[in-house]
Amino acid sequence: MNSRGLMISNLPKSSGVYLMFDEHNHVIYVGKAKSIRNRVKNYFSHDGDSRFLIPFLVSSIQRIETITTNSEKEALLLENTLIKKYRPKYNILLKDDKTYLYAKVNVDKEFPDLELVRKRQNDHALYFGPYTSSSALKDSLSAIRKIFKLRPCRDVELNSAKRPCIKHPIGLCHAPCVGLISKEEYSTLIENTIQLLKGHTHSLIQNLKAQMAEHSNNMEFEKAASIRDQIKAIRLTTENQIVISNRYRDMDVISVYHENSTYCVTILFIRGGALTGSKSFMTETLLAFDLSSFVLQYYLDPPSIPELIIIPKSFAEQAMVKEILAEKFQQPIEFKVADKGNYLKLMELSKKNAKDYLYYKQSDSAQTEKNLEAIKYVFHLSKLPYRIECVDISNIQSSHPVASCVAFIDGKPNKSHYRHYQIKATHGQNDFGMIYEVVSRRLKTGMDQNSLPDLMMIDGGKGQLNAACEAAKNVNLSIDMVSIAKEKTKTTGEKTVDRFYIPGRSNPIILKMGSPALKLLVTIRDEAHRFAITYHRLKRGKSALVSELDQIPGLGLKRKKQLLTHFGSVNAIRKASLNEIEALPGISKKLALSIHTVIT
Repeated sequence: MNSRGLMISNLPKSSGVYLMFDEHNHVIYVGKAKSIRNRVKNYFSHDGDSRFLIPFLVSSIQRIETITTNSEKEALLLENTLIKKYRPKYNILLKDDKTYLYAKVNVDKEFPDLELVRKRQNDHALYFGPYTSSSALKDSLSAIRKIFKLRPCRDVELNSAKRPCIKHPIGLCHAPCVGLISKEEYSTLIENTIQLLKGHTHSLIQNLKAQMAEHSNNMEFEKAASIRDQIKAIRLTTENQIVISNRYRDMDVISVYHENSTYCVTILFIRGGALTGSKSFMTETLLAFDLSSFVLQYYLDPPSIPELIIIPKSFAEQAMVKEILAEKFQQPIEFKVADKGNYLKLMELSKKNAKDYLYYKQSDSAQTEKNLEAIKYVFHLSKLPYRIECVDISNIQSSHPVASCVAFIDGKPNKSHYRHYQIKATHGQNDFGMIYEVVSRRLKTGMDQNSLPDLMMIDGGKGQLNAACEAAKNVNLSIDMVSIAKEKTKTTGEKTVDRFYIPGRSNPIILKMGSPALKLLVTIRDEAHRFAITYHRLKRGKSALVSELDQIPGLGLKRKKQLLTHFGSVNAIRKASLNEIEALPGISKKLALSIHTVIT
């Protein structure tokens, strides 16, 4: 037993994971070990773990739980899972502000299409990426569609079209929907698209030149001219790419830069020899940086990985991590230390990006801190509002009332914490009652999950603020509140500047126009309004859709779903012929006639 009453001698000697808890029963650290007892003992010995913040960690430990595993590899995987689940204070936690984007080609389709997706599925489609610039990828895909004249339409439009859309006569689509290009010819265009997405530009152009010469020799000058235009367009599209290597090997380059205890990790994505983007992370670890933990956290989430990962130095459990990733992705994975030549140059480029990102984030963080300090001061808050949430109600004449609650953490939107609410207990045009209901529900959930805002902002005036304060009081919670509203002039009724109301004060507070604090609060309010309006429109649209289909006698829920799944929308059902509707399994002639008569 150590000085804190922890029975270390009772801990298992086998491999596994240990979880350290503080006085609030929160997990503050998760670790793995070949021998749990020996590893934990090091934390409490004078000549054990020499990391600077170990004493702070040890002083906070109130109890330790363990989970034994059959192997070190299992312990490594379990540690990664538990870190993501509990997000402990002293472990490496990845924070970034970019979203992954991929180009997707669904090769299983008869006439594949090209689309931008944000998430890879476990299907047979081909994915290219990741990319981090939405606008750049959209431009690239648009250019590729124009080069090869790929179909821009959805599957339902492809299968139901009676004539080509406007894209065909203006030379932007080969119109596979009506058979104006064969499956074999279209497949060739898709193969060329895949080569271009892989970055094999040189070999693609050589193949196209050979095809152009063949068509020219056969007197097929129109086809030869079409390929000539493709080559020209490909060169224009790819001339601005940053080419890293003439080898077509896909690789990621991971660099680590730190100042004092703040770490930044940057990954350069190199696909087909060209730099396609980068992604940077700030780590919240209070201990030394653990590259093996980072690699597992990062690569076990996105379902894609290059064949080569360039790293700044070898790391613990590298062989095990390599084995885990190879098993997951069913492909060999190679780690290579950047110690010379081109790899070292790439590492220096990645590290420069990491240094720039860390400087930018620290500057941005300092400005955010000033803004939050200003908000705390002007509204007399009890603490800095690192997490600000805003509630907004959306309804039109009591129709489909809904609410939104958005969350901004450190001045940035955190969409994983956004929430929609359907108004359940409040009826009629009662904004105060709706605010009371939504705030009550949000705070009760937050208390259960230990996830409460530092400042809750209400879109409304004094009445809405009072309703929110009453909701907090009802759940025995003391929380900072403020409401934001635009005052209406007595003469025209037009809304003027934003005014803020706080509990216990009748007069509004008006912040200086153009101040960063005002801009932040208005941005949060506008985001809550956008999120609520979007949900309200969705609810109204669904209601209108249901009521229109409900008018059809004999049409049950199962058949409604079948119709919408097959045709895609009520508009498409409206355009369908009686024979097309009747051809669906389970749709009788009588029901098809009813559908066709009512909808059209």
